[in-house]
Amino acid sequence: WDLDNMSQIFDFNSPDDKPTVVSYHAKDSVFACGFSSGAVRVFDVSNTKLLTEFRQHRGSVTGLTMSPDGLYMHSCGSVGTLVLYSAADKEFEVLRVLGNVVLHGDGLAPGCLSVSKDSKLLAFIGPTKYLVTVVDASSLDEVMRIDLTSLERNVTRLGQIPAESVAGVLFPPSHTKNLLITTSLSRLVWLDRRNGALQ
Repeated sequence: WDLDNMSQIFDFNSPDDKPTVVSYHAKDSVFACGFSSGAVRVFDVSNTKLLTEFRQHRGSVTGLTMSPDGLYMHSCGSVGTLVLYSAADKEFEVLRVLGNVVLHGDGLAPGCLSVSKDSKLLAFIGPTKYLVTVVDASSLDEVMRIDLTSLERNVTRLGQIPAESVAGVLFPPSHTKNLLITTSLSRLVWLDRRNGALQ
């Protein structure tokens, strides 16, 4: 879409495979799309061509994000796989694949993955519905795990209703030191991204 005159410029379609998530590159005219087949396809908007296709996921793609610095792309799938790609140029390549780290299931998109504004951290739901894992966005090395059940004890002491499971994660764009978790009971939990403490 052209935001100046609100007219459609390009149309991409996939008649045989259902798109599940999409993410746009921060610096290049490139976007990636995840599909129900498990494919992740990267397209060049300027010439409407497919640049590359990846098949690291056996189930549908449930999360897809590109880092704000334009260097990395991450995807996750319904059978728990997390994939790190280089996005520094239009070649895109797989750097690392982890199995059984993301919560299994198809109903996670779009809030199951989030990259911090400074592109240093990636947060995702998993490996269980009570856990949020935070990893280094450039390596997928684990930084910390936040257990919602341990936070519930703290929340209960404050007189609030405890949440039952994690529904989404988000590094807010304007707060670089925080991580927001939404829960299945429509609660918002505001955490310090450095140590997972309640704010």
